[in-house]
Amino acid sequence: MTNEEVLQSQIKKLTVLKSTREKLFAQVQNCYDSVKRTTVDTALQFKPRYEKLEVIEIEMDKTQNAIIQLNADLLDNRHALEVCKVQTAFDDLVFNTRGRYLDLVKTQPPQQISSNSVANSNQHLPRINIPTFTGRIEEWSAFFSLFDSVVHKNDALSEAEKFQYLRSYLRDDALTVIANFHLTPRKLRTGV
Repeated sequence: MTNEEVLQSQIKKLTVLKSTREKLFAQVQNCYDSVKRTTVDTALQFKPRYEKLEVIEIEMDKTQNAIIQLNADLLDNRHALEVCKVQTAFDDLVFNTRGRYLDLVKTQPPQQISSNSVANSNQHLPRINIPTFTGRIEEWSAFFSLFDSVVHKNDALSEAEKFQYLRSYLRDDALTVIANFHLTPRKLRTGV
């Protein structure tokens, strides 16, 4: 392969890496824009995005390392891509997104509803947008992954609140299965 062909191959690889990096940056920017619109009442809905930040960071790190390696091997440094400034801007977005989310979660008022008072309470839990589950197997994966991350693994919710959320998202056969469960933490685990 001639030097010109090698250089063209390197430029092509850098172009792909640059596009990948821009996509990852846009994902973090979207998370940041979303968390700015998030309130204490809607913080739980942001949790899946918050958890995805780590995956995006890992992918960005791989992409940046590949760019650094390719920059070092370039036959013509005029085609090298900037790494430090992009990484700094990316890190700022990630840290600001995390900080904003953690501030929202930290400022959520503590939930003090006993399991006995939930059924008789006039209080309404905040609405969380999760698709309902009717018992059809093809719905299970999407329902469970979202319910698990937004409700079941949410330490800010009591077991009683989690169970009430579960009941509110079940329909048809799935609701029939748990309709007669008495409210206990063990029943929540059984229901899910």
